[in-house]
Amino acid sequence: GAAITAPFSGPMPRAERIATIALAATVLLAVFSAGYVFAVPQDGEGFTDLRVMTESPGGELMLGDYPDRIEVGETAEFVIGIDNREGESREYTVVVVAERVIDNEGSVTPIESTELGRFQTTLNAGERALQSQTVTPESPGEFRLSYYLYTDEPPATPDADSAYRNVHLTVTAVEETGANNTDGGDEFAVDGGIVDEPTAVEPIVDEPNAVGSASR
Repeated sequence: GAAITAPFSGPMPRAERIATIALAATVLLAVFSAGYVFAVPQDGEGFTDLRVMTESPGGELMLGDYPDRIEVGETAEFVIGIDNREGESREYTVVVVAERVIDNEGSVTPIESTELGRFQTTLNAGERALQSQTVTPESPGEFRLSYYLYTDEPPATPDADSAYRNVHLTVTAVEETGANNTDGGDEFAVDGGIVDEPTAVEPIVDEPNAVGSASR
């Protein structure tokens, strides 16, 4: 207060008056800048977490412990999790795609894909969605399961570039005997879908257990 009023009251050399006015202006600018930082949320504070989990025999959701191999004709089940930590309500769409990929000098490129299903959900800030999903390979070979999350309408061909969030895991489909035939040749057939039940929504309380961690 003294710095602001001093230049306008009482005798003061001109140079000192100018310096004092400059100091007062700096103080006011700093105060208003700090107020703006606290009043306006900064970019990057909110986020959405997308994860794929498996269920233990005891019914506990786990991060990891994904099957490396699935027999042709057998069905594996995963649980898709979405955490809304954006600070506001959001609408989400998740598209699940099975992709045959090739590794070209370290760059993995999808060359064929099959959409296995999609679901939509609306989450308030601090809510978590859990949705079961199945995968049934119908031909042997390696493929990638990709999960693409959108906060708007998904494009005709979902991919990592257009998705708001994406995760994937690689699975090898084998014949029933578990023999060496893992090469599907030109055939690529994977079935699956979203389990026909309402998406479970619950408050975010804690994180799912990682494989090897203690139960919480």
